[in-house]
Amino acid sequence: MWRRVLLLWLAATPVLAAATMTEVNYLDQDPGEPAYHTRILVTPRYLRIDDGRHSMDYTLVDRKARRLVNVTGEQRQMLTIDDGRVTLKKPSPWRVRESDASAGKGMRRARVILNGRWCWTVTAAPGLLPDVTRALITYRDILARAQAQTYRATPPALQAPCDLAQYVFERHRLYRNGLILKAVYASGQRRRLVDYRTAPLRPDLFRLPSGYTMVNLKQLRGEAAAPAAGQ
Repeated sequence: MWRRVLLLWLAATPVLAAATMTEVNYLDQDPGEPAYHTRILVTPRYLRIDDGRHSMDYTLVDRKARRLVNVTGEQRQMLTIDDGRVTLKKPSPWRVRESDASAGKGMRRARVILNGRWCWTVTAAPGLLPDVTRALITYRDILARAQAQTYRATPPALQAPCDLAQYVFERHRLYRNGLILKAVYASGQRRRLVDYRTAPLRPDLFRLPSGYTMVNLKQLRGEAAAPAAGQ
């Protein structure tokens, strides 16, 4: 399927209207679980991640303010995460080797090896939806500090260095070749691009609900809350 998507991209360049958003759909799968749909919506200001089924649960990223809000409808709660510096030090040794080769039809396939152990293989399309790629990098950057703190709190016996590479120290390698078409991770996670399109903008999808309790992750962890970057 993702090869057909790439061929469609090579065959035609979409004409973007002023009031539009880009919709990208993935099929994701966690180890031992059924695959599930992930929808990504991108505008110049926002990124939204949901299941595409009118769920009350979603993630909204303000790309300018560099703030992420995770909305949980059942609990009527919004968890906010602000951008911040990663203070965790890389474990030693930390030797990364990346192989990068053509996968045909303008695609690239990269494999990342950490300390001799395979961590992931990503097939990507350079030049495909570059603003979506930039938005996803921002999303990863905002989450990196929280991911590092979670890793630090994980018992050593359960720590997986490939997770630390994927979510924190080597996260930009995932998008080095552009938008991900297909990915397989050492954790057993998988991702496959299903399709994408330009759709009429729906401003309501990029507004936060009213009447919800808002909790900041720093406050939740007993840290002093700081203004979001860019504010």
